[in-house]
Amino acid sequence: VYGMLQIIYAYYVRYKLRTDMQDIPGNFLSRPDDCFWVAEAEVGARAQVVGMVAVVAKHSGTEKYGEMFRMIIFPQYRRMGLGFRLTQTAVDFCKERGFSKVVLETSSTQMAAVALYSKVGFNQSEKKYVSKSPYTPTGVSSCNK
Repeated sequence: VYGMLQIIYAYYVRYKLRTDMQDIPGNFLSRPDDCFWVAEAEVGARAQVVGMVAVVAKHSGTEKYGEMFRMIIFPQYRRMGLGFRLTQTAVDFCKERGFSKVVLETSSTQMAAVALYSKVGFNQSEKKYVSKSPYTPTGVSSCNK
């Protein structure tokens, strides 16, 4: 079963790299309430991407909230606090925008991701969905567009 899940996940990643990730500015930076962050580390004499996360504004009736996705931390950079910092940056961005909550989707097989999101304060609300409870907008974050 685990091997089949890995195959499905690898297919999903390849699909996303050919679709929305082909145009990050158009899909994640063209609206003021959307953002995309990239974490870099110096490897040798060059900067290398080691993690990323995105937020897109969503609307449901009169409610405006943020959806967080495309959270990726390269394996050799995990367990260093980078995922926590990227997640907190995305949450702070949503607070700054006055969103009522932040939602994301993950699967129970992504145990490290579920643990990270729980540590930041997300709660599981539906099968596969984890959401941040409504909060009072505070904090400062920016998105360089």
